[in-house]
Amino acid sequence: MMEEQKLHRNYPQIDVSLVDAQITVCRWGRGTGKTNQIGLWTADRMEKMPRSGGTIVGSTYTHLLTKLAPGIIKSWQELGYEEGLHFWFNRFPPRNLRIPNGYSPLLSPKYAIFWYNGSYIQFLSADRGLNNALNADFHAFDEARFLPYEKVREIALTTRGNAAHFGGNHYHGSLLFTSDAPRSSKSQWFNEYEKQMDAQKIEQIRQLATYVMIWKGQRKQTRNEKLARLLSKKIAEFEELLNELRTGSIFFSRANTIDNIHALGPQAIWNFKKILSDADYRISVLNEDAVASPNSFYPLLNEEVHGYHGENAAYVESLEIDMRQNIEKDCLW
Repeated sequence: MMEEQKLHRNYPQIDVSLVDAQITVCRWGRGTGKTNQIGLWTADRMEKMPRSGGTIVGSTYTHLLTKLAPGIIKSWQELGYEEGLHFWFNRFPPRNLRIPNGYSPLLSPKYAIFWYNGSYIQFLSADRGLNNALNADFHAFDEARFLPYEKVREIALTTRGNAAHFGGNHYHGSLLFTSDAPRSSKSQWFNEYEKQMDAQKIEQIRQLATYVMIWKGQRKQTRNEKLARLLSKKIAEFEELLNELRTGSIFFSRANTIDNIHALGPQAIWNFKKILSDADYRISVLNEDAVASPNSFYPLLNEEVHGYHGENAAYVESLEIDMRQNIEKDCLW
């Protein structure tokens, strides 16, 4: 039995967790807790769907394993999960624990995290070929603006199975996208989700979920068995309705760095203001839409056309090291 944890969450994180749409898009500025949100979101799905399999998708394995994985694991540890007890990174759980395999078991533990209830997370690099045998129940896409839409669509279509186990559950087939504001025409697919959101439905979900949250708190505190049974009945009714509303729903959440000022502190905001250019500050911190300047020095410069991720994936994968540790990279990377 895990002890209760007192955790700080900013408003956008609370709102996204409350709505819990089947497709959630977080267009959040720098330092707003995007990595932490991926951790909360994946933990919730692995708990609610024992023996499920999910993916976390990023631009490269180096980014996923050196930058993202430590933050996600830290968010799980804040929730009370312990490595070696509740989850195992890059290795299968010990056989003596008799933890069941996932319904679509992995053949290799490489780039994967396994949970105590048989669920697992597999890290996928968008710059590598996709395994056609992949069969996942949920997907989280980190820094989505760097990912080609064709690759995102290809990965999302691997949600094809286990309907017999999770088909009536809105968690199954759920997608999470996190990123700051898109800056090029090729990454505008990310913003298209905002046009598809049904704001009225999202508000209805938000209100019903708030009632459920209040009733769960009352049920936990009451010693009146009759009241506890009544609250349990109301919670079950509303959760069934919420599952129906959330299935197929899309929530597009916008947030800027100031929304997380209680955790970052005002000095961090001022530091961003000093270090970044005015345009970069407005886009990556204030989360404003990127608008190309007509008099820019290199008006045709496009980071997606004239730049690339230069990772030597074959070399990095050959290294027998824990990439979550501080590693000094060299030119071979």
